This record gives sequence, structure tokens and C-alpha cells, in this order.
Amino acid sequence: MVGLGTSALGLGSALIMGAATDTQAGSAAAVEEITYELGAVLGITFLGSLVGAVYRAGLPADVGGAARESVAGAVSGPSFGVASDAFVTAFAAVGAVGAVLTALAALAVWRLVPAGLTLDDAHH
Repeated sequence: MVGLGTSALGLGSALIMGAATDTQAGSAAAVEEITYELGAVLGITFLGSLVGAVYRAGLPADVGGAARESVAGAVSGPSFGVASDAFVTAFAAVGAVGAVLTALAALAVWRLVPAGLTLDDAHH
């Protein structure tokens, strides 16, 4: 997913910097950078929280303590197999959510970026 997200960075950069005049280039670069960083932070926060929630929801009620906090807490305990399965399921589910979000973002770009857009006349 990171590869898909960062591959769009080139297009986004070209669109943002291409629309900026020479005097706006510094501000445009700052806006581009902060939106990239903010998107990364929010993505990690959202998807990471979702992994934790799905992991805990996948554990049976009798599994508690350190195993409920992380799969590392279950490594030496009897519930490692169940915790491991819940961990894998959580990442698979969140991967599917990430794929859907990526597809929605691609659809939005496809619909919003004009088909005849050319960056040949962009300011450099």
C-alpha cells in the first residue's frame, strides 16, 4: 500500500508545483510536504487503530492480559496460536480496507483530474 500511495506522489507533486508561479513555488512546496506528512500520519493512525481493534475482537473472551494487548504478549503463553490467527486476520482485514480506500482515491483522481491535462506549460 505504501508503494501505491507514494507512486501518486509524483503526479500530485507535478500538479501542485505545475500550478504554482515562480513566486508561489516555496509556499506550494510547503503545502505539498505538509499534506504528504499529514496523510501518512493519519493513515498510520487510522489503519493501526483498526488493526488493534480487529485483533482484540478476534480473540476469545478467555484470552486476557498481555495477549490482548499484543501478539508479542502471547508468544510464551498457551494462547499463542489463537493470538497469531487473530493477528493475521486483523492485518488481512485492514489490508482489504486499505485496498478499498486506495481504489476510492484512484477513482477520485480519475474523475477529478481533467483528461486533457498536460504539464508541458507548467511553470518551472
